[in-house]
Amino acid sequence: MREEYLHQIWKTKRLPMHDLQLIDGRKLTIQQVGWHNHESGPDFFNGSIELDGIKWNGNIEIHIKSSDWYAHQHQIDPAYDNVILHVVYQYDKPVIVNGEELPTLELKSYLDQNDWSSYDSLIKNQTWIPCEKSIHEVDELFVSMQIENALVERLERKSTQVELRYQLLNRNLQQLQYEVIAQSFGAKVNALPFVELTQHISLKILWREGKDAVFPLLLGASGFLEAELDEIHFKKWQKEWRFMVMKHQFSSMDLSTWKSKGLRPPGFPKVRITQFAAVISNLQSDFSIFMKSPEELLAFFKFDNRAFETIEGLKPLTISFQHSLIINSLVPLLWWYGNHLSNEIFKQKALILLSKIPAENNEIIQRWKNLGIRCKSAEDSQGLLELKNEICTNKLCLMCKIGNKVLGR
Repeated sequence: MREEYLHQIWKTKRLPMHDLQLIDGRKLTIQQVGWHNHESGPDFFNGSIELDGIKWNGNIEIHIKSSDWYAHQHQIDPAYDNVILHVVYQYDKPVIVNGEELPTLELKSYLDQNDWSSYDSLIKNQTWIPCEKSIHEVDELFVSMQIENALVERLERKSTQVELRYQLLNRNLQQLQYEVIAQSFGAKVNALPFVELTQHISLKILWREGKDAVFPLLLGASGFLEAELDEIHFKKWQKEWRFMVMKHQFSSMDLSTWKSKGLRPPGFPKVRITQFAAVISNLQSDFSIFMKSPEELLAFFKFDNRAFETIEGLKPLTISFQHSLIINSLVPLLWWYGNHLSNEIFKQKALILLSKIPAENNEIIQRWKNLGIRCKSAEDSQGLLELKNEICTNKLCLMCKIGNKVLGR
């Protein structure tokens, strides 16, 4: 037996909820199973049960054996003082809390052993995804529904990250957009250095110094204007940067912060910073993405390269990289803003953008296609990435509509 299986059985109510009894024979009514806690502390917060006509509100703890309460040292942890129900697979020892035995529900007689055997067999599969051999038997409707669910979970997860950054920035909406966009320019390899760059040179500093200062400020603060340079424009920016350093005491990042290993020349940090500067210099000081139409947002990262065609190192952004920037910055920002204002219009705008962008082309998406899963747009590919990375890899089959259908067979 696995504790995570018991968690999912409890969370998804795969029990005869109308006919449960405690180990002492008392009838148990479950009104709320609680909120699943993935951090330290009881497994489910804010549950609600009824015993002997009395309603109890509090936390719920789940174990394989009731004696695990003591094995895990919960008796000395105040976080468990508010547990109202102990749910176990096997009852082997009473648990005493505040001088009284904790109400205990034993699941052993309630569980469907065939369901457990199917689940155990499924998650022990060493295939790319647990249901790889069975997914083609699942109705396409359920597959599509799960992809949509995974997409929403992905956007909600990213929204939480954006909200945290918003609070750390003291609710500075413009700086938030600036940092999230910068991070997307860094992709996985240089995401953190790009954020550090925006903290060296804030948006407020850029607009104070003027658009002509965007290139020397960003390239200078990144450290790429410290070495001897041959390119005419870079030498010009180097001179401007050194003047601003004397005037404002700006500092440069250590060049070792930036990573180039494994990148092709178009993705080198110096190139991406120059492109980022071009995009920022092309915007108004209040470049709020939230009021722009989907059509305007699809063109957000386009800049007139003719204006910079003499600048060495400035390459036009490829369409595929523009799409990547939209997926990884504009879409999460819009979804977060919809949550922030409780306004679905912004969330719908995010989904429209994804629907108009072709599906990403990477190893994970190709593997899904090889399994016969259709992937028409970035809506699908983002959902499939989340499904593989967060659900399939962690073998959370009971949280997945596809997994439940496979198990149901």
